[in-house]
Amino acid sequence: MIDLGALGTAAATLLGGTAAWRQSRRSSFTTITRRLDKELSHEREQRQLLARAYVDLRRWAATIQPGAAGPPPEPPEELELLPWQ
Repeated sequence: MIDLGALGTAAATLLGGTAAWRQSRRSSFTTITRRLDKELSHEREQRQLLARAYVDLRRWAATIQPGAAGPPPEPPEELELLPWQ
C-alpha cells in the first residue's frame, strides 16, 4: 500500500520548494530590473550632457568666420567641456 504520510510529506516538500524557487526568481528579477533602471537613467544623463556639449560647440563654431586667418579663438568661459576630458 501507499503510505499517505510519506506522500503528503513529498507533496508538501515539492510545493515548498517550488514556492521558494519562484520567490528567488522574483527577487532576482527585481534586482536585475532595478540595476537596469539605474543604468538607463545614467545613460540618459550622459546623453543629455553630450547633446548639450554638442549644441554649445555648434553655437561656438557658428561664431567663427570661414577663412579666418590665424589660430581659432579660445572657447568662451561658459562652454563647459570638463565632463568630456
